[in-house]
Amino acid sequence: MHHLQDLYATATDPDIKAQLAQRLATLQTETYVVAMRAADEELEANRKRDFPYLNSSLYLVVGPRPPFDGDELLLRRFDPLAKTAGGTLTTTAPTPK
Repeated sequence: MHHLQDLYATATDPDIKAQLAQRLATLQTETYVVAMRAADEELEANRKRDFPYLNSSLYLVVGPRPPFDGDELLLRRFDPLAKTAGGTLTTTAPTPK
């Protein structure tokens, strides 16, 4: 496509320029359609992976599923202040300031 753009920029014959312009328009449209289809297929695959029960429009609003490390939370018994050391649960109370 860049080659055609260079040719168009240097062409002096109006008929050649018209042919090049038509070919460039066709290629740019085809490229756009291919990119649009690839983006749509990627969006659909992500939607099915993350939230298969949402439609595509709602998935665009919600976005991808955030990362979740359930094992770490389970080991801490869902206590945000608890820490695990070697599989042993230790709790630390917040210190007053």
